[in-house]
Amino acid sequence: MFENIVPRPRDIETAPGTCNFATLTTCTITGLRDEKLAVLAEMMPGVRIEARAGDTFAASISTAGGVATSSAANVADDDEGYVLSIAGDSASVSASSEAGLWYGLMSYVALLEACDGSWPCGTVRDRPAMSLRGIHLDLKGYQPKFDRLLEFCAMLSRYRINAILLEVEDKYRYECAPEVGVPEAYTREQFRELSRYCDALGIKVIPKLQALGHVDYILKHERYARLREADHPFMFCPRNDESLPLWNAMASELIDCFAEHEYFHIGADETWDLGSCDVCREHSNASSYVHRVGPCIDHVVECGKQPVMWEDILRNAHGTLSEDELRATWQLGEKSILNYWVYGGHPLDMMQSYLDAGMRVWGASAFSGAGPTMIEDIPPLASRAENIAMWTRAVQEHSIAGVIATSWTKFRSGDPPAESPDASWLALLYAAESMWSGQERPFDEFVSAASTSLWGVDIAEG
Repeated sequence: MFENIVPRPRDIETAPGTCNFATLTTCTITGLRDEKLAVLAEMMPGVRIEARAGDTFAASISTAGGVATSSAANVADDDEGYVLSIAGDSASVSASSEAGLWYGLMSYVALLEACDGSWPCGTVRDRPAMSLRGIHLDLKGYQPKFDRLLEFCAMLSRYRINAILLEVEDKYRYECAPEVGVPEAYTREQFRELSRYCDALGIKVIPKLQALGHVDYILKHERYARLREADHPFMFCPRNDESLPLWNAMASELIDCFAEHEYFHIGADETWDLGSCDVCREHSNASSYVHRVGPCIDHVVECGKQPVMWEDILRNAHGTLSEDELRATWQLGEKSILNYWVYGGHPLDMMQSYLDAGMRVWGASAFSGAGPTMIEDIPPLASRAENIAMWTRAVQEHSIAGVIATSWTKFRSGDPPAESPDASWLALLYAAESMWSGQERPFDEFVSAASTSLWGVDIAEG
């Protein structure tokens, strides 16, 4: 029966008997913040939630007036792990952290939704396969209403996601760049609320501001046209130092909005126009890239955050650097986490070289918006699942922290929209389960479980 749960638990031990969940109407909890308690109450409408003071992370679900107990020996030893015990007349969750307790309760909610009233007795011991389990939210082509954005984050937390790469682009009202934000852009107050909410849910928000390319949403404005590379709005001229104070100010605003969180992504990928203008042609492409990206990394560090960057230029993925100058870019990987993206089935040729050089690496899969064409209605699930599974294996093989599963809603700001997150939930949940469990399962079985979890309907049966 556990095959109907997303993510599917890793270790399951069944016992004789069944538990009638309908009779369990009281949930007593210690160690959970108010924001999580409120979300939990919405998920368990027929259960009275009672928060109690204490220095443990535990929950007991029982009949009115009943008591469920869990021994200290049952506490999970993994920081995000949990133990869910189901007896004939009660259930309990034990963990060593708030995150573990939350994930255990989310598994209990999943059991409630998947069963017909009763569930076999037994014990679930579960823990994540990787410490970083991220989802990319690209606001470039998709800006949900703010309430929907908060709801989206709560859903991600339910499915064990603990990081969001937030591609901000022009969906924020920058005080330092008033023309850049669209009229409906989020405000500072909204981003502060989002930051605190995600922190309470155990989700790291990683705001992203492109340092060099993919800045047409800025450079399309006449005010900033002088900062273009070869008069094209796609990329800053890396040798025009006027653009650096603007970028620093925009980055500082976002860092302030998400003060609770430790990482900041500077992008820095796909800088195809390197060496296009007369000034840049006097320098090597590598030196121009380092000249611009290096100070952006330094600014993030000075603001007290850990910088993250795409690494495709460091492996010369686009052929814009000569072999002689390529290694000059590797100095950037000594100061920033490298986010290694591969969205197809290509081998990870540079992974071991990065690690041997002492660099920190995160993976990047894609659950939507990665082709095969620029305009898709829904992600091609089979190829997305293959890519996601490849990265899960790579995390285990190379012992890196984890993966951010990307979702590109546009390839560039001026392009038509690609798949939206709302059309991509099945692929998103496949990524979430893969990152949590570290395992693959038959795709038909997964679609059945995920669609039932999301919509209450098994679409695989159709």
